[in-house]
Amino acid sequence: MIYKKNNKAPGTFSVIAKHVIEDKRLSAQERGILIYLLSKPSDWEVNIKDLIRQGLGGRSSVQKAMKSLVTFGYAELKRCKDPNNPGRFLGSRYHIYEDPKNREREILAAGKTDSRESREPRKSTTSKASCILKNEVLLKNNTIHKQTHTKASFQKFLEIYEVNESDSLYKIWEKIPVDDYDKILEHAAKYIPANSNKRYRKLAQNYLKQETWKQEIIDRNHEENTNNGRASGPTKSSNARSHSRAKLKKTGFKTC
Repeated sequence: MIYKKNNKAPGTFSVIAKHVIEDKRLSAQERGILIYLLSKPSDWEVNIKDLIRQGLGGRSSVQKAMKSLVTFGYAELKRCKDPNNPGRFLGSRYHIYEDPKNREREILAAGKTDSRESREPRKSTTSKASCILKNEVLLKNNTIHKQTHTKASFQKFLEIYEVNESDSLYKIWEKIPVDDYDKILEHAAKYIPANSNKRYRKLAQNYLKQETWKQEIIDRNHEENTNNGRASGPTKSSNARSHSRAKLKKTGFKTC
């Protein structure tokens, strides 16, 4: 079943809410599937095979996209009961929402119906359904925000550390507390210039595992320049010996 505003224009055109098209949380495939479903009549039944025939992806990718729409509140998978046998289920059906808030209103309406049927106080049932929904939305929003922040911070770390992305490195990054991300990026931005020669630099995996961002930064470039100056420059004693030998040769004395 499709839940949307009565905004279908006459003829063969459909008007889609702007927030659906501009929702950056959705991938291009997820947005395309949602727009396609919202263009259908309210009694349209969502069919995975139909979505595949429309060229919206393969079976696995379409199923994954539908799960994402459920996560963001645009879809909900409900089990259908047999009207002749309430204890029997006939299958499941997707409910599509143009505005995720419609889902909240539906849940609240269901709460009111249940309260009338059970003759319980209407307020208590409604408030309970509202709290469950709010907690569910809050938990999902926090999870999505954490995942987005984790990925964005990881990409910045890769740029600063001048390394390519890898699954093993990302798994290490995920285990680090989110509060430490800014500290790592700030430390790495100073650590890399101080160790421009990669042989003095720790591997990215070791840098994260050993919590190097909590340690003091040592400027290896300065040490290397100092050592090179000592190795290439002549000492005072060697210059003095060379001058003495040259002077003895002029006077006819042999040097050993």
